[in-house]
Amino acid sequence: MTITSSAKDSLSSKLEEIRSCVDNLGKIEELLSDKMRAAQFILGYDNSFKLDLTRQPIDAQILSKLLDVAKSANLQDKINSLMTGKIVNLSENRAAEHCQMRAINNLSPSVKQLHQKMQDILQAIGDKDVIWLGIGGSDLGPRLVCQALANNYQATRKIHFVANSDGNSLHKVLTTCVPENTVCVICSKSFKTIETLSLAQKVQTWFEVAKIAPADSLYAITANAQLAKKIVPQEDNILLMSQSIGGRYSLWSAVGLAIALQFDFTVFLELLAGAQAVDNHFATVEFKQNIPVLLALVSILHINVLQHQTHAIIPYTDSLALLPEFLQQLEMESNGKAVNEHGEILKINTAPIIWGGVGCNVQHAFMQLLHQSKLEANIDFLIVAHNSTDSQLDDLLISSCIAQAKALISGKDDASAAKVCPGNRANSLFILRKLTAYTLGQLLATFEHKTFVQAAIWGNNPFDQWGVELGKELNTQLLAMVRKQDLEGASQSIKDTLEVLYNMRQ
Repeated sequence: MTITSSAKDSLSSKLEEIRSCVDNLGKIEELLSDKMRAAQFILGYDNSFKLDLTRQPIDAQILSKLLDVAKSANLQDKINSLMTGKIVNLSENRAAEHCQMRAINNLSPSVKQLHQKMQDILQAIGDKDVIWLGIGGSDLGPRLVCQALANNYQATRKIHFVANSDGNSLHKVLTTCVPENTVCVICSKSFKTIETLSLAQKVQTWFEVAKIAPADSLYAITANAQLAKKIVPQEDNILLMSQSIGGRYSLWSAVGLAIALQFDFTVFLELLAGAQAVDNHFATVEFKQNIPVLLALVSILHINVLQHQTHAIIPYTDSLALLPEFLQQLEMESNGKAVNEHGEILKINTAPIIWGGVGCNVQHAFMQLLHQSKLEANIDFLIVAHNSTDSQLDDLLISSCIAQAKALISGKDDASAAKVCPGNRANSLFILRKLTAYTLGQLLATFEHKTFVQAAIWGNNPFDQWGVELGKELNTQLLAMVRKQDLEGASQSIKDTLEVLYNMRQ
């Protein structure tokens, strides 16, 4: 079905108007000479979090037209629906409740009860090691937070994250841990995730061999308590999460137990507080000063006007090495859609390909492409003013980041064509005073809301993932074939591939 609605035609028309304005904009470097530009395009939630959009191809006219795109999409109404718990996931008839999970100044009785049970489990586990089994949002979100905060907070327990069904990774953890001093948390919303359950069976056997009872070793986080009880019979060991919280938004829910386990429950609350501050900003601040809204509009400018189909994420701190991977899931799983929320085919591109890596490392790798290739990208840099206890090395990180941002804009002329860098390559800069649980909460919530705004403008549903579900269904069928070597019903191409694998495994 093709889109015939006047709303979609209007969006295309508005994007064409913006394209014309960008074509007449001139060089970004020339815009930077305006002393008033910083006042308009450097924004912040507070003095600990700033966003610099001065190196993006926008001026007052383009910003006005982008804001008109947001208003025409009834964005404020959609934000209100998200923040008040109305149904926003139409294909599954659900709300998206991740914002309610972090509303620490107004928590519902059920969330307060969950927080108390999380603290009870922390006390029951004591100082034991924790094997954390989960994949996707059940792994990546909490793993990112635990890695990001490791340098600034004291760890109280050792968390061993195992996501992929790679026997080498699990074997390494099991040979590191001692059964008598270890517990396992099985994190699966459906409790049907084949990778996580396969790992859980191995860990369960490991405990059984050591004669450790499930009540003393196994915990579950799930929305399917009935299935969880088959492996974790002790009800006190099961934390429930809502069906209305998608995996990639779940670190604010019971899945945040991993964060509380590695550090302390107060650190988890600090993370929630940072996210809540962004929620309040997002819901109340006018669009021209609204950080997630402006980020989304700049991204739409790149994707739908400049036709830049990739977005590079470059944090200048090893602590955020997982951020590009986290944002891959957040944006590409949320907005990697070809139809709108009513099932109509979209005429425009949605989520870009997210990629990236840690600076300064990438300066000696893929930055070459960004400086000189014909392939252009939207680029987000991130620096931390107080990154470590070594101020001299922090200075080098900061200067390296700013040098790359400037080089992309300024470029370089040279008599040798091979040395010419064209410049005028847009980028944004996130600046954090320090990487704390609060500022990390701000950062992650910012990207969540940016993703929501993009979806609101494009008209797709950012809270379902039917492509992911298809892969799961096929995997279940194929696993039986692989294990039993029974290829009845398989296509010829699958038979050919599996025959090769069978021969190589002999």
